[in-house]
Amino acid sequence: LVPEDDDDDGNAQLQTVGEMLSLMPNDRRSSLMGYIQQSHANKLEPIQKGMFEISDIPDFLNRNQVPVLFKEIETPVILRVLSCLQAEFPKVADYLLSNISNRMADQMRSELERIKAPAGAASEEVQKDFLMQLMAFKRDGLITLQRPTPEE
Repeated sequence: LVPEDDDDDGNAQLQTVGEMLSLMPNDRRSSLMGYIQQSHANKLEPIQKGMFEISDIPDFLNRNQVPVLFKEIETPVILRVLSCLQAEFPKVADYLLSNISNRMADQMRSELERIKAPAGAASEEVQKDFLMQLMAFKRDGLITLQRPTPEE
């Protein structure tokens, strides 16, 4: 039997579980989160702290850190990511493009006009790879992904 302590290490592990859940398809993640809420409610909050989705990027990633992504990720890869985002999450694509130099953003937009966004499973795979890259950057200390504190 393993004791269930609410120590910081345990919360860090639960946040890592949240990161992994972020990479699952939405329906499967929702089902698992429902199970966790019913059966392990005390673990729900730390798991949610580690979770984020593509649509959360403007909230989780400080605009000053956006250029790091464009520096660290190869241009063809970031263009593929942006093409997926423009099709499915235009606010996220706009957020990323509005927080780099105007010249670079104009070049990217010009390239994006020529690129056809992948659809379906291919788009989901590009987004999942991008999330994994963000998580790796977070672990390596290149960026911080911070859930905003609720303002009450």
